[in-house]
Amino acid sequence: MSKELLRNLPKVDELLQNEELAQIAEKINQEYLVQVIREEIECVRQSIRSGNFPSDCIDIEEIIQNIKASFQKEFDFGLKRIINAAVFSPIAS
Repeated sequence: MSKELLRNLPKVDELLQNEELAQIAEKINQEYLVQVIREEIECVRQSIRSGNFPSDCIDIEEIIQNIKASFQKEFDFGLKRIINAAVFSPIAS
């Protein structure tokens, strides 16, 4: 079973063609994206080899979500609300 799971792991090129990851690639260095993808695939590979993989099939969408989550932790691509707390005094010092 584990050999079949290992064979079903997606290739880096396949994941790079995913629309969501392509959007991330537009915002960051592609080499870095490839590195993160390889790390995620290796993490899944180690989980399979150790017998700790929680499923009997590879969920590519879950791998993509894990990759996206690692970028969202490191970079926040969305808009953030901020409060301008600058104080201006009319009295010159």
